[in-house]
Amino acid sequence: MSNVLVVSTERGEGKTAVVAALAHSVTTSGRTTVALKPFGSADEIGADSAIFASLLGGDEATEQAIPARGLAKKSMAETTKALKALKVDLAVVEASSELSADNTAALADALDAKIVVVARHAHGMTASDVTGHTGPYAERLAGVVLNGRGAYAGSEADKLAEDLNAAGTPVLAIIPDDRRLLGVTVRKLAEHLNGRFVQGEEAADGLVEHFLVGGWMLDEGALYFGTRTDKAVIIRGDRPDLAMSALATPTKVLVLTKGVDPIEYVTYEASEEGTALVVVEHDTLTTMDEVSTIVASARFDHPDKLARMAELLAANGDPAAIAAL
Repeated sequence: MSNVLVVSTERGEGKTAVVAALAHSVTTSGRTTVALKPFGSADEIGADSAIFASLLGGDEATEQAIPARGLAKKSMAETTKALKALKVDLAVVEASSELSADNTAALADALDAKIVVVARHAHGMTASDVTGHTGPYAERLAGVVLNGRGAYAGSEADKLAEDLNAAGTPVLAIIPDDRRLLGVTVRKLAEHLNGRFVQGEEAADGLVEHFLVGGWMLDEGALYFGTRTDKAVIIRGDRPDLAMSALATPTKVLVLTKGVDPIEYVTYEASEEGTALVVVEHDTLTTMDEVSTIVASARFDHPDKLARMAELLAANGDPAAIAAL
């Protein structure tokens, strides 16, 4: 049995996504794996354990929450014993960002684990910015995953990877930004906007990646709305012409503003296309302002996100180095 400990210095760097993608890649190769997060706050553990259980079919009951502060050797010994009892080919363990570097290194020693550091790429990032956080893990460091590379930062990220590799810090993958990983479900969107379903709630688990607003536009409606798929379209409830144009293109949900229910033509067409209809009380501009804050609450909690992250890891990673884990 092998153990991999995935760490980062900040929350939101993408550890959960990397853990799930690594575990998924092992499972699809015919071997057995478990993904878990044994340390951290109760809320943090509960949320991530539920994600691993739903995406990977794990057993939440095996994933115990142990407070990060005051980490004791007994707790690490118990965790190590529990992992060995699982009898899997690979255990991928997510380290809480609440753990100090010393405690994280101690946990890796207790688990006899290789360490993968996840760092979100940023403009101007240098090799020393990354290696400054990998020092405590040098003896067990398997490599770094650079996550969230911007669309026009490819050359910069490649140069950073060259510098890190030259410094003896292997780069396992450079994962680009991807809209799907920031998506939210139709249900989450409706809840965020305090909206009510007129129809289509059975499709509320669909993932929304893009948002378009219906208003004055130079192009004809179908051409404008057809620029995006997997989208939510926000339209005044009293503009059935715009609603029908949007429904002529692949649309996950129509958000109808100002508290106006759709006319029968719109309801029928949405039913035919499998598009959810959600009515909100605010006007369109206020609704768009509320939508702009929803990405901050997006979590790695959807099967489509797991599939995309696995694709990105395979397409942008070093397959030999990842397999060596």
